[in-house]
Order: sequence, then structure tokens, then C-alpha cells
Amino acid sequence: MSRPIPIDNPKIARRHFLAAASAAVIVVPKGALALDGASLGVVGDTGRDVTAQLEDAIRQAAGRGASLQLDAGDYLVSDLKLPTGARIAGNGARLILSGGDMLLSAEDQRDIQLSDLSFDGKGQGRRGTETTLVGFRNCENVVIENCGFADFESNGLYAETSSINVTDCLFSGFGETGLHLQDCRLSQLRGNRVLKSGNGAIRVWRFEKGFDGTIVTNNQISGVGSDSGNGQNGNGINVFQADGVVVSNNVIQDCDFSAIRANTTRDTIISNNQCHDCREVAIFSEFAFTGSVIANNVIDKAATGISITNLDDEGHLATCTGNVVRNILPSSPTNPDTYPVGIYVEAEIAVTGNVVEDVPGLCIGAGWGPYLRNVLIANNVLRRGQVGVGVSVVDGSGAVQITNNLIADMSQSGIAGFEWDKMVAPDLKSGDYAHVTLGGNTFSG
Repeated sequence: MSRPIPIDNPKIARRHFLAAASAAVIVVPKGALALDGASLGVVGDTGRDVTAQLEDAIRQAAGRGASLQLDAGDYLVSDLKLPTGARIAGNGARLILSGGDMLLSAEDQRDIQLSDLSFDGKGQGRRGTETTLVGFRNCENVVIENCGFADFESNGLYAETSSINVTDCLFSGFGETGLHLQDCRLSQLRGNRVLKSGNGAIRVWRFEKGFDGTIVTNNQISGVGSDSGNGQNGNGINVFQADGVVVSNNVIQDCDFSAIRANTTRDTIISNNQCHDCREVAIFSEFAFTGSVIANNVIDKAATGISITNLDDEGHLATCTGNVVRNILPSSPTNPDTYPVGIYVEAEIAVTGNVVEDVPGLCIGAGWGPYLRNVLIANNVLRRGQVGVGVSVVDGSGAVQITNNLIADMSQSGIAGFEWDKMVAPDLKSGDYAHVTLGGNTFSG
């Protein structure tokens, strides 16, 4: 017969209490308290929906300021709601959509953390709708780390009017967008991979123009399609009406339209990105933009390399510096209105220190009809194109200065004047047009 444990012995009582409790309570390496899901009745691989049990376990853990640790396995879930303070972690735990429109969501909550989990939509959802696999609305301090999102006909992750950090996650197989932020603020999207998106990989959008401040960096994107439109879909990273956004150090390839598209934005920085195989404009700053910095990007294979345009909508004010643009396509397979141009600009723009090579059109284009104003094109290296620099000479065109460029191996002209798409001055010289200043350019080949 075993001896009873003397509970008045504090050392023995404490030791046995901790041993009994260890199945339910874990001290994670950082010192934060964690509760084991199995001890709270949440078990994977049951083949049954465990939404109610999982919600209850999450509430218990959040109430104690603890994270919920899920064991490896498949957990069938539908429309699970996350409370404030929810922290869920799993090593091999996969949450699978068992029905309904959404796997999990939170609204009007804060301090939520999801890590080391997989979210699988199993091909469910309705393409072309605003449904999402995982969603947040009016939430603060949402952190998602090292998670996988897969196979849903709409969006992978949608966050609205929230602050959210998404790091080191994988998004794959979404009919709409992998990761969509709408009216969010001061968020960060870092180190994620977004593969096989039907209409977009990453979107940073706002319903009305305003400050956003999101940072999109170190992401890898490939396989972006488009099922409609002429630019709102088919983009790797799409920034719309969101000001103060930084897009840097991303690797983007195989997009039906743009690798990076900034529409009606203010003070956007697009820098140090790799853009490969874009079937329209690789980097686009368009419509009523102002204050774009486009610097030190590499573009290899696109229908147009960089376009900074839409003076007709007061799009103006940018720098385009230090970019490498090469292998421009003769036409766009997705937008027939796209011309083969390395870099195209219109108003209050400095185009300096770029290298452009292999363009079956203009290496640099300045203006379309009267839409040209205060453009500097200087110290660029342009090689193997039809025309080195093409500039609009239509009446009403604004000032342009073209100086100190090295222009080599052009098949038609080094510097030429255009009236819209018609070359009217194949050998443009200083003084030919009052608004055009030329000087110090070097021609070879």
C-alpha cells in the first residue's frame, strides 16, 4: 500500500503539485505561460468539428494571460472567434475549414498572436467575393508569425482598420489575394512568401486617401494572375490611396500586370526590389500620386520597365534613380495599350543614374502629347534600343532637360522628338524646341 503524501511538508507537496500540473501548464522559453490544448479538451485528428472546444480553450488561456499550445494534427474549424489576448501556437497543428465562409476571425479585439500554425481552406470559398480564410476588423496589435495559409477561393488574410504584423508566413493558392490590408495603419509585412494568387499577392488599400505607413519588405512573390480589369488585378504588391508606404527588398516574379503598383499614393518609397517577368508595367506610379521615390530596383523582362505617369490626374513629383531595367518585351500579352519603354515619366521627375538595356522601343520616354512638365533626364546609361530618349514636342509640352547621358547602339535615334506615338524629329538638337534643353550627351555604336 502506498504511503499518503504529507501535505504539511511544503517541499514534497510543491513537488507533487508541479508534477501533476505539468501536463496542463507549460513555461515556454521566453518565460510566458502556456497551456496545453489537449489538457483543455482540444485534440486533433478527431474528424469532428472542434470549434466550440477550441474557442473555450482560447478564452481560458487568454483569461490567464497564457498562450494556447496545440499539438500536431488536423483541427476542423469554422467561423472561430478570437478574443482579446488570444495567443495560439502549434508545432504541426493545422486548422482546416470545415464549412462556412471563414476559418477564424476577430473584431474589435487587441493583442492577438498566432504562430507556427497552418490554415487550410481546402479549396472552399467563393471567388470574386470579399470573404477571407482568416480576417481581422478593428483590431490592434495583431501578430502572425511562421504560419501557412492555403487553398481558398477568395482572400487568404484580410485585415481592415487594424494594426497587424505578418512575418515569415507562406500564402499559397488563393483565388483573390494572398494578403489584403484595408484601411490599416503602421503595419508590417516582412519575410513572407506569396505564391499562386488569382488576382493579387499583397494589397495595401484604403477606402479614402490617407496616411497608412505600412512597411512591405523582404517578401517573395510569384504566380500572380488576373481575371479582370486593366491594372487593379494582376499585381504583386498593390498600394492604393495609402500614403507613406515603404516597399523594399522584395523579390517578385511572374505577374500578369505589375510587380509593384502604386495608385493615388503620397510619399511612397519603392526601393531595392527584384522584378522579373511582368506582363505589363513592372513598377507603376500612377493617377493622382505625389512624392514617389523609385530607386535601386532591378527589372528583368517586362512590357514596360517603370512608368511614372498621369499628369492628367495631377500625378507628379518623383525621383527615379539607380534602377537597372533590361529585356523589355515588344508588347504586353495582358494590356494592348502598353508600349515597349524602359522608363516613362511625365511631371516634376528626376531620372538619373539608371541603366537601361535591350528595349524594342524607347529606353526613356518623356511625355505624351502635352503631358510633360519639368523633367530632368541625366547621367543615365542607355544601350540597345530603338530610341535612347524620346521626348514629346507637342505644343504645350513643359520643360525637359536631357544632359550627360551615355547612349549606345540605338537602331533608330539617340534622342528624338515625338508627337504622341509619331517620331517627328529623329535627330533632336538643342534649340530645335524651346522647351527641350540638351547637352553633354555621348553617343556610340
